[in-house]
Amino acid sequence: MTRDISPKKSSLKKRPLAVAACDGQPFIFYQLLTEQESLLCFAGSRDGVDFGNVCEKVVLTNFKKSPLEAKNCHDFKISKKRGGWFLTYVEKTNKGLVARAAESTDLKRWKEIETDKIPESGYLVPNFKWQGKNVFYYGSQAIRVAYSRDLKTWETSRAVALSPRSGFFDNGPLTVLAVEKEAGGIYVIYDASFAKNESYQLQIGAAVFSLNDPEQMIWRSEWPLFEQNFVAGAKKKSAALGGVFLKDRIDLYWWFGDQGLLTITLPRFPIIGKITGTKGGLVRKAENPIIAPDDKNHWESEATFNPAALYEGGRVHLLYRAVGHNSVSSIGHVASTNGVNFLEREPEPAYRPREKFEGVRAGSRPITNRPFFAYASGGGGNGGCEDPRLTLIDNTVYMIYTAFDGWGSVRLALSSIRLADFKNQRWHWKKPILISPPGQIHKNWVLFPEKINGKFVLLNSVSPVISISYLDDLNFKSGEFIESRFGGTGRTYTWDNLIRGAGPPPIKTPYGWLLLYHAMDYRDCNRYKIGAMILDEKDPTQVLYRSRRPILEPDMPYENEGFKTGVVYSCGAAVKDGELFVYYGGADKVSCVASAPFDKFLNDLRKDAEIKMVMRNVKI
Repeated sequence: MTRDISPKKSSLKKRPLAVAACDGQPFIFYQLLTEQESLLCFAGSRDGVDFGNVCEKVVLTNFKKSPLEAKNCHDFKISKKRGGWFLTYVEKTNKGLVARAAESTDLKRWKEIETDKIPESGYLVPNFKWQGKNVFYYGSQAIRVAYSRDLKTWETSRAVALSPRSGFFDNGPLTVLAVEKEAGGIYVIYDASFAKNESYQLQIGAAVFSLNDPEQMIWRSEWPLFEQNFVAGAKKKSAALGGVFLKDRIDLYWWFGDQGLLTITLPRFPIIGKITGTKGGLVRKAENPIIAPDDKNHWESEATFNPAALYEGGRVHLLYRAVGHNSVSSIGHVASTNGVNFLEREPEPAYRPREKFEGVRAGSRPITNRPFFAYASGGGGNGGCEDPRLTLIDNTVYMIYTAFDGWGSVRLALSSIRLADFKNQRWHWKKPILISPPGQIHKNWVLFPEKINGKFVLLNSVSPVISISYLDDLNFKSGEFIESRFGGTGRTYTWDNLIRGAGPPPIKTPYGWLLLYHAMDYRDCNRYKIGAMILDEKDPTQVLYRSRRPILEPDMPYENEGFKTGVVYSCGAAVKDGELFVYYGGADKVSCVASAPFDKFLNDLRKDAEIKMVMRNVKI
């Protein structure tokens, strides 16, 4: 029997109960309330969002052959079994809460099963038996396993298969959302959400159990597959309805009462590889460090680090931050044909401080009467030009760098030079201009190597969101600056929960813009690490892929023995002969390089697709 449940039927109220999969589509099982009656119904959807205006009536009979009173039941869970479906739920009776079970061959007609000691509502592993027994995952605080040969008599394991972990995202109650048998094991998607004050933190985890022992966990997600915080009282009526494994995706559903249904769609991926991610195959070169301080040049005698990179005319050019005995930061230049060996050093900087905002005082010279000292940004406490980024556009090389006046002003500046002059080391730089507002500290701004819709594109923040400025030109008038907001927060419970900023300028790929960035983990807060993301080509505020793990961490001695321990900090990258070269500073002291086959790096990164959430009132 079908029933019209279109929105015009204003007297209808719907209470979602569970989800199931049939013929490759998701179905929602729910209670339909009218002024006269209470019905159980289900409706299907092709896209997992629109369940239409028509439902099928469900009949669930108990041993007395009377219909179930759904209002007295909760925690409905539906699993696929051989020849049909298996339903578990909890009923409120005069004797207290009792777990029940039922089975169906068509999702319409259900018959209660007389069970012995079914522990709680939970999920069967579809199309799988272990030692001739069905395997059943359940639990409301921790996840346990039960077994049954006939779905009537049950034996429960005393051991906890999956328990909360202190110090991790899943340190509270855990419940099962969906279960599936895959070639690599039994995949269990679980809910680790929690309520705090007036907010609700939705978190999804995953674990894999052995096909040879369903209680033996062989892998567990270190970070959540997905997380989202909700406010405005969402915690009051939130309920996880469960999830379904479909051909190319996993659909998970939550009900937030009057706020409607939320669906989260995950790509159906090999979960182990997805969550553990990859370091992208970056391999440090044996020649590291490739640039070290040189006592022969006073201006680079203390530190040579954080190099920018430009690959042009068969040569990799690096502009690196150099600090001398006078604690002033200048910018040096080296070049190489193979991207690794930078043997010829130049006697003078390629770019030296010239302006007051770079620490220059009377006589157009930097302060030199103060002793060397390190400050929060490495050496160079007497001011100068720091951490350059290079971008080539239309035969002009643009350089954005941090200008420090040696006292209290840390701002971003822009200069440029003709490509022909740059390649021939004729350092005829344009007069620099400040592009960040006064009274604010900004770093890590990068210019895209191509215009988008005819405009220059400048990325000025990666936290709390990707922030982009579109500019008609780069001729900033006096008093004209780019406004930016930097939050520093990253993804909760992931390695990059403390975002520092962008690394090198983006690199265009067939999949979007490759952006490297710097981040830290509050649980490992003394170590700068490098991550990678791919931004949408036309709208670079959208993150398509992001590394689940750092692509580079400060593990080598030369990344820990310097002015700042535990730092890998990249300002430059280049693609040469199919290889990605990532140039970075180690410990605010030396310059280094790591590389990877570019195609492999991108393919590995694309396995870390950003999980998108679709939140809307699901039509049922």
